[in-house]
Amino acid sequence: MALPWLLERVRRREGGVASLEALRARLAFGTFDEFIERWVWKCGFLDRYEDFESLAESVLDALAGLGVVHVEPSISPGDYEKAHGLRAPGVVEAVLRGMERATRAHGITCGLVVDLIRNHGPATAARRLEEITPYRGQGVVAVGLGGSEVEYPPGPFAEVYAEAARRGFHRTAHAGEVAGPGSIREALDTLGVERIDHGIRAVEDAALVARLAREAVPLAVCPTSNVRTGAVSDYDAHPLRRLYDAGVRVTVNSDDPTFFGASVLDELELCLTTLGFAPGELAVLTANAADAAFLDATARERLRARIRSGWASLAGRA
Repeated sequence: MALPWLLERVRRREGGVASLEALRARLAFGTFDEFIERWVWKCGFLDRYEDFESLAESVLDALAGLGVVHVEPSISPGDYEKAHGLRAPGVVEAVLRGMERATRAHGITCGLVVDLIRNHGPATAARRLEEITPYRGQGVVAVGLGGSEVEYPPGPFAEVYAEAARRGFHRTAHAGEVAGPGSIREALDTLGVERIDHGIRAVEDAALVARLAREAVPLAVCPTSNVRTGAVSDYDAHPLRRLYDAGVRVTVNSDDPTFFGASVLDELELCLTTLGFAPGELAVLTANAADAAFLDATARERLRARIRSGWASLAGRA
């Protein structure tokens, strides 16, 4: 979400935030709890279906401008149902319309992940699965599970995820960001996830790291977010390099640039300048992302080819 886009929506409803500087100050946070408070505040300004259409197009336009060719963003429709009575189907349809326009304009491809939101409980997650099922294969590719890992572990969502698998959805979940390695193991064993969001605390369990490497489970790692929320104390302590060296299929991602101020290019630059990665290893990280994408074999090979071509072009200009 671009800050100017958000500022326009904030001004529509209240006059207390008059500039980008004031908005940045309002979104600033020092703890994970403060981040959640700012997140909820921000969600309060997306109160119309057309906001989501505009937002999706804006986000993909910006990503295409950075050279991104495929993205699998996550959206949490339940946040907006609670705040504004916007139903999940309407939100999803609006996002898909915006995504489609950006795809036509730029060639960027997109698969939407719908967050079932663990804090709302398994019954609500089951209802949301029903609501989004008509959009599987129409732009929605997967279900996810965000929210508080510590308060809401994965286990109670096992049946919802089993049903999602029966319906043909891919499955991912936040695990091992704030909670420990057990959160990751439980997501793998009870939810059958194909990808883990964050997963950085796997490094605390050598057997789990070996399993992730052996089973080629992708981790969607967001270094700046991990440091900014306090999940990791500082960049020197970030385990991305150790996980990579252990053979885990790590990928590098931006979390929410509105809050964390880091695009996916910024994250890759961070890997190069701070986290100990060589230029050739950045190509491996992006290849890992292609392998982790929720695509069929033909689309994945097209994505791999686009990535190889991009890196070859960069090497030719070096």
